[in-house]
Amino acid sequence: IVNEFYKEHPKVRVRWHEGDHASLISGLETATIDCGLIYDFDIPCSISCSEIRALPLQIVLPKDHRLAKQEQIALASIAPEPFILLSLPNTQDYLLSAFRDIGVEPNIAYRVQSFEMLRSLVANGFGYALLNYCPPYMEVNGGGLVCGPLREQLRPCNMVFARRNKYQTPYVVEAFKKHIHNFIADKPISA
Repeated sequence: IVNEFYKEHPKVRVRWHEGDHASLISGLETATIDCGLIYDFDIPCSISCSEIRALPLQIVLPKDHRLAKQEQIALASIAPEPFILLSLPNTQDYLLSAFRDIGVEPNIAYRVQSFEMLRSLVANGFGYALLNYCPPYMEVNGGGLVCGPLREQLRPCNMVFARRNKYQTPYVVEAFKKHIHNFIADKPISA
C-alpha cells in the first residue's frame, strides 16, 4: 500500500504505528496518529470511519486437513477440533462470538498473541483458526495453510479507515484513504 502511494506522492512519507485496536483508537483520539486502518468494532463517537471493505470470517486449516478442499466449511462441524485463538483484546471476543452465535463451544487448544504464531501452529497441524483476512503467502515454517469461507452467515468485520471526528482532514490524508480503498477493494480475502 505504502510503496504504491509513494509512486503517486513521492514527497510524502508515511510513518506507521502498529498496535492493538485499543492503542490505535487511543492514538487517534489523542492525535498522535492522524489516521488508521482498523476493524469496525467498539469505535467511540470521537472517531469517524469510512468502510474500506467487508472481511468475513475465514477458516484457516493446515493444507493437509481432511476438510481443506471443501468450498465451505460449517463451523459447527469443526468446533470440537483443536482451535487456535488469536487472544488479543477485542479480537478474542469477536472470534468467540462466532461460536456463540451458532450455539457451539470451541475446543480452545492454544491462545496466541501474534498472527505469526497462529499461522505457524495451524500450518504445522496443531489445530484450526479463524481470521478475517488470509494473506497470499501460505507456506509457513515447514507447513502450509489453506483459507476459505465458512458456511454460516456470520457478521463480518469491516476494515475501516479511521480518523478523529472533529479533524480538518488534510489533502494527503484524503488521498491516502482513497489510495487504500482502491488498493484493497479488489484483493482476495483468502487464498
